[in-house]
Amino acid sequence: AYSIALNTKSNHGTIIVQVKSIIKRTKVNPNHVFIPGSLVDYVYVAGASKHHRQLIQTYYDPVYSGEAPMTQPIDLPLPFNTRKTILRRTAQFLTRGDTISIGFGINNELSNLLYEEQAEQLVQPIQDIGIFGGFLGSGKHFGMNADVDFRMRHDQTWDFIYNGGVSI
Repeated sequence: AYSIALNTKSNHGTIIVQVKSIIKRTKVNPNHVFIPGSLVDYVYVAGASKHHRQLIQTYYDPVYSGEAPMTQPIDLPLPFNTRKTILRRTAQFLTRGDTISIGFGINNELSNLLYEEQAEQLVQPIQDIGIFGGFLGSGKHFGMNADVDFRMRHDQTWDFIYNGGVSI
């Protein structure tokens, strides 16, 4: 959030943040503040929970914020179709210990297949948004991940990728 806000400000953009309520400065945990107030132009107070979705289909799920373990992977099993056949063929090229970058399209369901085949611990999938390991959401859950090993800032992730951090 900070990198985006800083770059937006440097290019004469406007920073608008949405909050549930305005609280006293002394009540804020500094570890939960990601943008300095000096970068913020407008604060939109949206008190109603309906305005604070974590996902399109849910308001808040502690599994996706890393505060609770995933008990059951979502969207499993994958339907047997051409996509699953392609994913199984792709998985044959993976080696134990590989760090693999998961992007958009069919390959974003690779995490689902690995969980379904009970092979999720053999490789570490990452997403260029800074998610390492765990169950990478696909379909309507794409971008929402559970049981993540590590979260990294987006700009640092690209440093990791371009400096040899990805096996395949």
